[in-house]
Amino acid sequence: MTQEVALDRLMQEVESLRAYCTNMQHKEQPEGNDAILGLQNGLESLRMSHTELRCQLDAFSTQKVNSSVLSELEKKINGMKKILDEQEKSLASMKKELSAFNSKSDRNGNKLDKLLEKQKEAEETMAGEILHHHCYCFCVSF
Repeated sequence: MTQEVALDRLMQEVESLRAYCTNMQHKEQPEGNDAILGLQNGLESLRMSHTELRCQLDAFSTQKVNSSVLSELEKKINGMKKILDEQEKSLASMKKELSAFNSKSDRNGNKLDKLLEKQKEAEETMAGEILHHHCYCFCVSF
């Protein structure tokens, strides 16, 4: 019975990671999309393994099974859990990197806006000075 609970929890984590990956892909971050796609493929593979293990566990629950077979299944389940934990850490790391990238991009955008505003002010000042100079030259010539 505890294996069923562990498998159910594992499947919930796989589905949660899949939803997170899909959400991150829709944010159109090209740097992270390839890595996220790779993780999604890995998660799909784990989901298939989970389904296989679930079928095996269901088959074993209806008949007497020796402890070595159950032990082997538990090892496989624990191995899948470790892989999921690693991928979850990888996703968290990518999320931090994407957040840092977005933050840096926002800061650069703000700097660019300020520079464009300074350029516009300089152009307006220059236009005013040119107009003033032309008016002065026009007045002096008469």
